[in-house]
Amino acid sequence: MQPILIAAELLLLVLFLATLRQYLERRDSVSRGVALVFAGLGVLFVLEIWDRVGGGAPEILRRAATVMLALQPVFALYLAWLVHPVPWPLLAVSATVMGSFAVVIALGSGLPPGVTIAALVAFVAIEFLAAAFLVAAARARTGPGAVRMLVAAASTALIAVTFVAILVGTAVRELSGPEEASELTSALIAISGLLAAFGYLIAFIPPRPLRRFWQAGTAMDYARRLIDVTGAPIAVIWGSLADLAASVVDGAAAVIIETSDRVTVAASSGFTLPEEAVGATTDELAELLAAVDARPETPATEAGELGRRLAAAAGARFVSTSRLQPAQEGTTATVVILSRYRSLFHATDLEAIATLGGQTAIVAERRVSLAEQEALGEQLRATVHALRSASEAKSDFLASMSHELRTPLSAILGFSDLMRREPIEAGNVTVPLEWVEHVHRGGEHLLALINDVLDLAKVEAGRLDLQRETVDVGTLAAEVVSGLRPLADRKRLRLTAHVDAVALDADRGRLRQILYNLLSNAIKYTPDGGSVRIETDVGDGETRISVVDTGIGIDPSDHAAVFEEFRQVGVVGERQPGTGLGLALTRRLTEAHGGRIELQSARGEGSRFTVILPGGSRLTAEPVAQAASDGEAIRTVEAGLGVAAPGVPGFAGGNGDGASPLPDVLIIEDDPSVVRLLREYLEPAGYRVTAATTGEDGIGAMRERRPAAVILDVLLPGIDGWEVLRQVKDDPGLRAIPIVILTVVDERDVGLALGAADYLVKPVDRDALLASLGRYTFLAKSRERRVRVLAVDDEPAALDLFRTALEPEGFDVVTASGGREALAQAAAGEFDLVICDLVMPGIDGFEVIAKLKADPRTAPVPILVCTAHDLTEEDKGRLNGKILGIVSKGADALDGLRSWLGVAVAAGG
Repeated sequence: MQPILIAAELLLLVLFLATLRQYLERRDSVSRGVALVFAGLGVLFVLEIWDRVGGGAPEILRRAATVMLALQPVFALYLAWLVHPVPWPLLAVSATVMGSFAVVIALGSGLPPGVTIAALVAFVAIEFLAAAFLVAAARARTGPGAVRMLVAAASTALIAVTFVAILVGTAVRELSGPEEASELTSALIAISGLLAAFGYLIAFIPPRPLRRFWQAGTAMDYARRLIDVTGAPIAVIWGSLADLAASVVDGAAAVIIETSDRVTVAASSGFTLPEEAVGATTDELAELLAAVDARPETPATEAGELGRRLAAAAGARFVSTSRLQPAQEGTTATVVILSRYRSLFHATDLEAIATLGGQTAIVAERRVSLAEQEALGEQLRATVHALRSASEAKSDFLASMSHELRTPLSAILGFSDLMRREPIEAGNVTVPLEWVEHVHRGGEHLLALINDVLDLAKVEAGRLDLQRETVDVGTLAAEVVSGLRPLADRKRLRLTAHVDAVALDADRGRLRQILYNLLSNAIKYTPDGGSVRIETDVGDGETRISVVDTGIGIDPSDHAAVFEEFRQVGVVGERQPGTGLGLALTRRLTEAHGGRIELQSARGEGSRFTVILPGGSRLTAEPVAQAASDGEAIRTVEAGLGVAAPGVPGFAGGNGDGASPLPDVLIIEDDPSVVRLLREYLEPAGYRVTAATTGEDGIGAMRERRPAAVILDVLLPGIDGWEVLRQVKDDPGLRAIPIVILTVVDERDVGLALGAADYLVKPVDRDALLASLGRYTFLAKSRERRVRVLAVDDEPAALDLFRTALEPEGFDVVTASGGREALAQAAAGEFDLVICDLVMPGIDGFEVIAKLKADPRTAPVPILVCTAHDLTEEDKGRLNGKILGIVSKGADALDGLRSWLGVAVAAGG
């Protein structure tokens, strides 16, 4: 048996030398523990060779080797403690017991026979414990490292068996004498020792083919798992790798994907991923990689900020990484391995993770490609669905718009046909004013439909420009409620508002449009005798504006569809006339402000639409409260801001030279709350306000007081506003008084055609009202002298429009049908104002303006552009500093022109 023992001892010596070199290279606790396990066994072989060759080793070396051998089971248990939980008291007791025997041996006093047997029993027991804990560590892991750990555990058990044989032999010698020690015992010692040495060799220095075999087995098992998740989302595929890495080290793991511009934690296993780790940066990942590269199984405290966060979440003490290179170009994956205990075969574990991670990367790339194909397919399906929905929406739109379009068109065509059939006298026909009103009303209706569609198109094209300012939501809501009260009164609805004074950064006009749409919709769908209210709330950085009604309600299944374009929901018989664009546009305008809209409703239970906008702060003033049923006055909140008329000479509060406050303004309005609101607007601006509640009383007050201006509602008891306007313009003594129509009826063209100075639709903007009053009061005063205007346009209809609009106001209008004629007219005479189109044949408007401003004689004359041309940024740059303003052609051209005349005339003279 001697050759077998020599072979075993030789193998153990090789293992000791190999593990010693590894420790000297790595200097970590695991490699140190492995070297100590083989130190005593290897040194004994050296001493035995020394004895046979050199004639006997020094006694001190022999005792040192015996001490190392006595401590070998403690070193084995310590090694198990590094890679798996081992009770600390057990390790301490083992070290104490074997250390005591080692001290006795080191002192050279020798061990009595009974003590020797006790030492051997302790040796065997601790060795078996170490083997058992190594088995537990291996069972908690997967991969080639776990297999090697099992082999190491078996070898440790064989060492224990070897010493069991030694213990038996020793006991026999002690009890029966040396002659009783059997050959069988010697053979058992030799064979178990050789097997243990061979097992350790396979575990710690495995041949390459064996390593590949182990890896192949693990790869096959993992490949089966990958096949099962091939069609799963990317996170699930990377999650399989994270699960594998966590099982290899009996800990936790995370897979981090890095691209050129961001870092993403794709998956994790064994712990809950902290939210701050999801937003890791490339610098934090680089710091982690640098720390781990410098020291394998890096302590978490030294693994950088990202490593510390991950380790803290996983309850880990050590951090390692395995960096992969997925097939997808420009992308790198890193497996971060988090463990409470060290790995006995760390390099083998990382090698397995890297190999299988490469396979995962390939599967993930294929899944990305498949996901892109699926996304493309889904996009195509969505496109088809959208096209189908668009086709259905178009059909629904045409069906719902049929009545909306045919009604005004029928009126326009019918009454215009009657006009054509009237007798002709001197090239003109005389037609009833009612016919003209019907034609204009029909045209205004069509214009409203077109404006809704165009507004929606602007929002969808991203061309909606918000003019943000600080808006008092309370005041704005009061204005909207006041403007819609006549509609509510016709249905005997209680229209109320209880809103806080809230300062909000928003587009005032668009916010008014949102509230107007929601309130008018609520009024439309609330049965007679019901109620509609508006509420506000501010908190958590948001402003909530709710419109609540007791109407027919909306089924929850229709909540999403109600905001779609051209859609009307509910029972067909309950639908109201309309385009189906109001709520769709309201949602888009809300989203353009960065907000959202919510709906709470059910059939028969009314509805609550809530607009939620970011920002807003409560003002110190009391809430705005309004009740519609009892005529209670509106209390508006001005938030401490003074109100002044525009800065045109002659205005109250303007920047002129000593103009006195404006005199009386007469309000002809039957709603006391509106009168109160207008008083709140006008009196702080220096106006003296009187009111009349009927058309007849209003005309009488005009004759008696001769006010500077009149604010006139259309919906009046007795004679309506249209008749008041007609009678005033027929009265030579009253016709010079400027009349500003303020009504809920949006018939701007009719009002202007009948001679109104301005036309404002409720709810009115305070500044717009003050500006209108100041402007047209100034125009009335300007009639004391004739103002000469040069109008330039190649369209005869446009020139006729300028004459029709300006000559009754006291202006002398000279026309030019082209650029050359305009320059000649300007050089020949003096003008106070030039109104010029931009797009003309020959010399266009840009060149006309440039030449007028280049000529010292005409340079001071203010120029107003009136065009249908959409100006680009380059066009605006060419006009910058050369013109007074721009008026768009179209239905609002007359209103826009009048809006600028006061400023233009003031600038010109």
